[in-house]
Amino acid sequence: MGADRLRALFYPFEAKTILNIPLSYSILDDNIIWVGNKRGVFTVKSTYYMALPLVEEPSLGECLIEDYKAPLWRKMWHLKLPAKVRIFAWKACVNGLPTCLNMVTRGFDIDATCPLCGKDGESTKHALLYCKKICDVWWFWQTCPINLLAKTSDVINVALRIMEVGTNHDLEIFFVIA
Repeated sequence: MGADRLRALFYPFEAKTILNIPLSYSILDDNIIWVGNKRGVFTVKSTYYMALPLVEEPSLGECLIEDYKAPLWRKMWHLKLPAKVRIFAWKACVNGLPTCLNMVTRGFDIDATCPLCGKDGESTKHALLYCKKICDVWWFWQTCPINLLAKTSDVINVALRIMEVGTNHDLEIFFVIA
């Protein structure tokens, strides 16, 4: 693919990044390497012994970047929610939703103002918790175990607080409404 074609298909900053990737001019044969045993040869037995510690200690396979979030990650994947809602919930907790502010930080030339209220920048926190239009929705959840309208938290802290004082059902309701 030529440089002009890359520039036509991608945003300028993306094309520049792609074009700056160093290329190797030496042609090497591809090799498949299994590092699960000393000989580098794949066997089902070696896979079993490699996976056994993960089965015996499930937290070894979990994402433990920050310990205080680990219980939420474990619980989130076992909630009675459709997979797409679980993925949405996870993205909301890690600020990975395509909100206007996130799109601006990724190089898109768009207005970051919330399209619903037209006042604040549309962050994940604003879009799911604190926009005036969204607060009207949260107000109807009368059995919510925490005060969602206290503008002190982001999505992950709200979820952790609901998990702490509420039930799994409360957490499911929170993510479905969000």
